[in-house]
Amino acid sequence: MKITLRLVVSLVLVVGLVAIAFSFNQVRTERIRLTSDLERRSTILAESLQESVTPLVTSDSPEKLNRLVQRFGNRDRFQGIAVHDARGQLLASTADLESQIPGSAPQVIHVLAEGRPAGGFVHDGNRRIYLYAFPLASGEETIGVLTLYYNASYIDVRLAEIWRNNLIRFLILFVLVVAITLIVVRWSITGPIAQVAVWMRDLRTGKTRTPKTPDLRRWIRRWVP
Repeated sequence: MKITLRLVVSLVLVVGLVAIAFSFNQVRTERIRLTSDLERRSTILAESLQESVTPLVTSDSPEKLNRLVQRFGNRDRFQGIAVHDARGQLLASTADLESQIPGSAPQVIHVLAEGRPAGGFVHDGNRRIYLYAFPLASGEETIGVLTLYYNASYIDVRLAEIWRNNLIRFLILFVLVVAITLIVVRWSITGPIAQVAVWMRDLRTGKTRTPKTPDLRRWIRRWVP
């Protein structure tokens, strides 16, 4: 019984470690894929919007700029856009966007300092928000920053779904490993040993019962080299 328990525990531990390692790798790969896809879509949208936003920033047209950004309201995962000037001051943003994510994002400061796009995640309560800041340039000079806001909570939902599915698979494997191990141990080890014990007891008591030697010999040939 102790040998069987040790064997079952060892097999379950091995299966569990493999399942955890596989889950970590799968979650990491899926997070990278989803983030890359979100960044790619953000880049395409930012490049298309800069042609309309940059002239309004250079011409100092706050009303036209505000009307433009208000067109990009809450559309499923896309939350809206914000435009900052070269000093990091907010020029215009989609309605209620700044109340949801107050303050200047680090991505905006990074873009103004480096002149290159920057993306990252922030938390708004229980939601994960993805920010993609894109530089607005006039010639060689960065005159502002266009920031896109996405509701990235679906990434957490997807990763949680992977963990949940892999946990279900592990529980199924756990039941199968335990059941198969018990069957194999009973059929190949404890069964023949029990037959030998009965045969030796019969010999001591003088009974003439013939042991099932063919089965025992087959078992010995199978397991003993």
